[in-house]
Amino acid sequence: MRRLLVLGLVLFALFIQPLASADESTNSVVYRIQKTYLVSNNGSVAATNVVVTPLFILGNRSGWASQQVLSEDIWLSDGSYEIIPTGDNRIVQASLGTITAGESKTIVVTQVVKVDYVDPGITPDMVQGSIPADELQYTQHVDNLWESDDSTISSEAHELTDNYSNYYHKAKQIFDFVKDYLTYVGYGEEEHSALWAYRNREGDCSEHTHLFVALARAAGIPAKHVSGYGYQAQYGTDFEQMGHAWAFVYLPGVEWVPIDTLWGSPEWDFCKLSPDHLVLTTSDGTNLVKEGQIKISGDCSRPSYKYSRPNPDPNLTVDRTSTIIREVAVTATLDAATQIENRTWSFYVTVKNVGAQTIENIRVEFQADNAYFGVPQAQSVSRLESGHNRQVSFDVYVKSSVENSVVQALLTYDSPYGSFVAKSDRVLASPTLSESSQGIMDLVKIASFAAIVGVVIAVAVVLVRRR
Repeated sequence: MRRLLVLGLVLFALFIQPLASADESTNSVVYRIQKTYLVSNNGSVAATNVVVTPLFILGNRSGWASQQVLSEDIWLSDGSYEIIPTGDNRIVQASLGTITAGESKTIVVTQVVKVDYVDPGITPDMVQGSIPADELQYTQHVDNLWESDDSTISSEAHELTDNYSNYYHKAKQIFDFVKDYLTYVGYGEEEHSALWAYRNREGDCSEHTHLFVALARAAGIPAKHVSGYGYQAQYGTDFEQMGHAWAFVYLPGVEWVPIDTLWGSPEWDFCKLSPDHLVLTTSDGTNLVKEGQIKISGDCSRPSYKYSRPNPDPNLTVDRTSTIIREVAVTATLDAATQIENRTWSFYVTVKNVGAQTIENIRVEFQADNAYFGVPQAQSVSRLESGHNRQVSFDVYVKSSVENSVVQALLTYDSPYGSFVAKSDRVLASPTLSESSQGIMDLVKIASFAAIVGVVIAVAVVLVRRR
């Protein structure tokens, strides 16, 4: 009897094939960033005890963002430096000593950073309860920036959210309103507040973020500001062109989540964050306004300096150039043939290496529900150089008709920075088979089942006779 039970379990396992899964970070991108600061004395006398700060640098982030500094190098042509943590942010303070008239000194900061795609799959039923007392400080207004106490902002926030009790829906209402209400205009030199954005109905990423934060706070949702970068390939290596701002909010039950009303069209980034977002600084707003003027921390503001002041005053300047190289980045696109022939549906996975480094040992899997599809074996590509792509095809046997069954491609590959995982977008597949084809398939299933039963009975008879 024990032998028959073991045989039955083996046969059962052969008919169950769960979808492949990966716990690793998916759709990761590795960037190499270099910022060069040239500190020049354009005056006629020496400047002594020169200190340049703050030089904001990238740091590790987890939770609402996934960012890891893989390596970091800070080089000074002369002097010393100190890395100072300030809350969630990091700054470099460089002491350059004496800079004589006509002399320049250089500071170079090089970082290699890995950024992961963040999508925890948050749904409304995951957001439960009320806002903790210690998070309510992030619902306060900030004068001249987030005027959540203004009647115009407050009225709009309540009109958008009062009919919803779940904070997910409240935040989503504000998110949808801001992205539809404001018209995007290119980067402007002057920062404007949330109230200005509401009245003028336009702005760049800063105004979009300010209006979202102000409305969220007016609705009782804790919200903060992020200053960072949005990688855009069309700017090449010019990192100075990639400054970006977005927000993150607190939802009870899931805590802090990212919000970007301008990125990721057509869905935008609500409770998720694409790996082209690099976080430089975060703020609760209290340090973003000085003397009534908006002063965003990070690379939107130039570093300041101090020195022992002689007479006449030396004319010091700090010029910055920034470059970025996308070292590792891979995209996977899943397409399907328009017709199913002889119950075989062809799928095509296009793997493209958009990073600067060659990748190797690429393994491509086709993921689908085995109840409806015969999942083929994974395929391998030995290497793929920068800028090249490779198409891998899968002939998938369709077992039965189904509506909206999820299929996806999963990649694993090696790079000079380690092994990574990437996924294509999920595709809803809805194959429809003719009734005659379905009937033949049913007969095949019955015949297969009968054959299996026959094997089991035959084995049982042999075992009984051996006794």
